[in-house]
Amino acid sequence: MSDVAFEVALDQAGYRRVLTRLAYERLRFAVPLLAVVGLYSSASGSSGGALLSFAALLGLPIAIWGLVSWQVYRPGRTPIYAPMQYSVAQEGLVYGPADSLRIVEWSEFKRWREAPGHVLLFVTGSQYVLVPTDPLGDETRDAFLFHLTQHLGNPKDRSLIGRFRRRRR
Repeated sequence: MSDVAFEVALDQAGYRRVLTRLAYERLRFAVPLLAVVGLYSSASGSSGGALLSFAALLGLPIAIWGLVSWQVYRPGRTPIYAPMQYSVAQEGLVYGPADSLRIVEWSEFKRWREAPGHVLLFVTGSQYVLVPTDPLGDETRDAFLFHLTQHLGNPKDRSLIGRFRRRRR
């Protein structure tokens, strides 16, 4: 085992923040698309199509808020808010409740990235391990991020600002 080991619990506010950000990033194309369709419909004289597009544009954030709220607060999700142990091993990341730890090998992770107060370790396209980093001390968090960079490479920043930064280099 390595010197990086900690126990943290996922909280509902942090989980909600991460899920909301992921949803908006996945649907970032929808707002411009709906705006273009609405403008085109309005310019072509179809007020019904323009109103429908405008309603969808307003309904998108409401739908995301509702879906994220359901995902975060449904009763079946309570076990994910229990304290989890995490430790970095040479083979991979060891994590889970104290009585049933499991290991995910480094080769199984496709990429990783930071989100507000969390680290997302993607196993497949939409499956990930969410590690809260806000409660960690600076030294533990920096050591954890160092090991992730060492084993998985630099984090992927899929935000528009991150893409702009990569182009400028």
